[in-house]
Amino acid sequence: MCVDQNVQTDLSNREDDKDELITPGFYISMGLGFAVGFWGVCGTLIFKRSWRYAYFKFLNGLNDWLYVRVALIKRQLKDMLNR
Repeated sequence: MCVDQNVQTDLSNREDDKDELITPGFYISMGLGFAVGFWGVCGTLIFKRSWRYAYFKFLNGLNDWLYVRVALIKRQLKDMLNR
């Protein structure tokens, strides 16, 4: 036999539900890490001309390679559909 019980539990005060990782120090260190990482990369590209040229040459080559790959795949698909 089952008895209906209207018992409400208050889960807001439970100690084991606290997340100890997310603290104000976590957000501060995350912001500082982003700033240092961002300026470590962008600052280097701003001040080192040879690295900047090499980086943009790499991106330009990657763009060309990707364009050719997409064009070849489109051509292959077009040829397969026309058979």
